Amino acid sequence: MLKNMSAKFYFFEADETGDEKLRFRSVRNLDITSTDAAINTLADIYSNLANDEYTIVEKEQTYVIN
Repeated sequence: MLKNMSAKFYFFEADETGDEKLRFRSVRNLDITSTDAAINTLADIYSNLANDEYTIVEKEQTYVIN
């Protein structure tokens, strides 16, 4: 049974020395019926708000196993 769903949006950010680091933003407690398209739309919205380019969008699902 699917218990919980969240998403991670990965992006690159330059530090003080100019090196690029892979960072991510997490969005927790998404509706468990959310489609991949809806999560990608959410990533686009966050991208516009934060002015980041999300190169990887990852969906995480937590299941309860009896």
